[in-house]
Amino acid sequence: MNYFNELVQGFRYLGIEAGDMILMHSSLKSLGVKEVTPEIAISALLHVIGESGTLILPCLSYRDVTEKNPVFSVKETPCCVGAIPEYFRTRKNTIRSVHPTHSVCATGALAYEITKDHIKDTTPVGLNSPFTLLPKYNGKILMLGCGLKPNTSMHGVEEIAGAPYCLKDNDTHYKITLENNIVIESVHKRHNFYGFIQRYDRITEILNNDEINCGKVLQANCHLIDSKAMWQKGITAIKENPYRFVDKS
Repeated sequence: MNYFNELVQGFRYLGIEAGDMILMHSSLKSLGVKEVTPEIAISALLHVIGESGTLILPCLSYRDVTEKNPVFSVKETPCCVGAIPEYFRTRKNTIRSVHPTHSVCATGALAYEITKDHIKDTTPVGLNSPFTLLPKYNGKILMLGCGLKPNTSMHGVEEIAGAPYCLKDNDTHYKITLENNIVIESVHKRHNFYGFIQRYDRITEILNNDEINCGKVLQANCHLIDSKAMWQKGITAIKENPYRFVDKS
């Protein structure tokens, strides 16, 4: 069976088009077909968005780059969010943004543009983060078989809206090794979700049907989200109720 073609059809059915900027969270296992490798999944999505499109994957490293081990290498530090982004990180022509815990990897027409200023941020999802910049490019968030809860962009929504629980008061001092092997030092805030359970699945309660599409890609249940609508409505929701997207544990 040609799973590449099935993936292409599934992505298009969800609403992904040529020229799109896609930020994808993913679960390889959810596709339900052991013959589908990370390479096949990425190749199919790149085929759909074409040369004018841009693909972004979170390449988070917060599990390895900690307060006790505040050391990050753009080239060497692995990601902690699954097989597809870890493959993508090592793929030729992939750019990784500079951030010790919440970097992204990108390829395509606007990959450099959307990653180049991430080094300026001092919070997990700050104003220069590709997560935050996505709405500027009318980007779409693809949740491929992983549900809605691991939606990192919502951390940026929380930061901008001033959610009272999301950041620690103290700073962490990091050593960052850049692509050219130059080492710099950087001071960042880390997340602080102690005592709270993240409930980013609640975005379905604030988005219209034309702002979030649901469907299947192979056996994976997927969501395609209009990032601009999610950010605008998410910020408004948190300003009205600061705990709108969390529960107390």
